[in-house]
Amino acid sequence: LSSMQNWTHVIRTLQSQRLELLKVQQSICIQWQNYHLEANRYNQQMNQIIKHNQPKQKEYKDLKHRIEDYKKQITEIYEKISKLSVKRKVLEKQMQAANKQFTVTKMTINSVNNTAKQFKSFINDRKQKAVKLVEFMKTIDVISKQYIKS
Repeated sequence: LSSMQNWTHVIRTLQSQRLELLKVQQSICIQWQNYHLEANRYNQQMNQIIKHNQPKQKEYKDLKHRIEDYKKQITEIYEKISKLSVKRKVLEKQMQAANKQFTVTKMTINSVNNTAKQFKSFINDRKQKAVKLVEFMKTIDVISKQYIKS
């Protein structure tokens, strides 16, 4: 029973870790989308500045630098997503293994319980037979005492 509780605890822990990883992964995806949208907006602004305002080279360089920063951040986010995906897959495999082990343990416990029930039934049957044998022996004893007296 304690083994089942341990497996249940392990499974619940793995499930909560998996949910946390999914939440983090979703948050990172949203951040990635936001950075991507922001990068596109800055890219459009940069193209407009280049077309209409050649003298604003400094602003162009700043925007270009921001875009490069966003690209770096997007790359980092993508790497984090990849790592989280790998971790999630590992956790899912661990959960599957834990579920299989849990099932095997549960089947073993059920088998042990059934064997115990059969053993109890066997013991009770033997007790009943022993009681009948004792009664039979008492009857024989009574009959033999009466026979000896007569």
